[in-house]
Amino acid sequence: MVQAFEWKYVLKAMPRLLHFIPITLLIWASIILSGVFVGSLFAVIRTKHIPVLEQLVRVIISVVRGIPPLTQLFIFYFGMPALFLKIGIDLTRIDGMWFVILAYGLSNGAVISENLRAAFASVGKGQEDAAYSIGMTGTKAFFRIMIPQALVVALPSFGNLCVASLKNTSLAFSVGVIELMTTANQIGTFTMHRMESYVAVALVYYVLYLIIRNIFRLIEHKASYQKD
Repeated sequence: MVQAFEWKYVLKAMPRLLHFIPITLLIWASIILSGVFVGSLFAVIRTKHIPVLEQLVRVIISVVRGIPPLTQLFIFYFGMPALFLKIGIDLTRIDGMWFVILAYGLSNGAVISENLRAAFASVGKGQEDAAYSIGMTGTKAFFRIMIPQALVVALPSFGNLCVASLKNTSLAFSVGVIELMTTANQIGTFTMHRMESYVAVALVYYVLYLIIRNIFRLIEHKASYQKD
């Protein structure tokens, strides 16, 4: 039965939703960090043209970028335990949050690797040659010359990815992770005012989005200022 919309239920939902913001932010931060690790590794492999590994990374990136996020999550959540059970390893007791981090960490890694690769290409061969001419080794030139400049170029797209990752955390409820969206569903079921609970959680997500967006705008401004 559909109930008439009442703002008081939006306000009543807020305290409980706010209680689960740290869980959502923990998932989000874990997704970002794992994505940065995977993406950096993939980018280095492709930039340095490491045989075999480069071809393998190309395939992984293509597959991951072509599959919807929710489908990826289900493949990890339902597929990994089934596969590992074949070799006698039981993953069914692992919290669903870890599958969310694995799935979206890999997904973000694929995007970050492409962004970093494009950023490395934008730095230009001349910068690397100049580093060699003053006696830098390949490793030192990569970390001291290439990476700092590439990060500035990749920063805007990374900020957009962080915002998208925040929204993707709402899909964690589909594998039983208790976070903001799960809590909103529970509140809506209990009060019979689902719309109010969804409006409340939408407001929470929007405020988090504004905070993250403004943080990255500040970082981009400082990075561009230092570059100039």
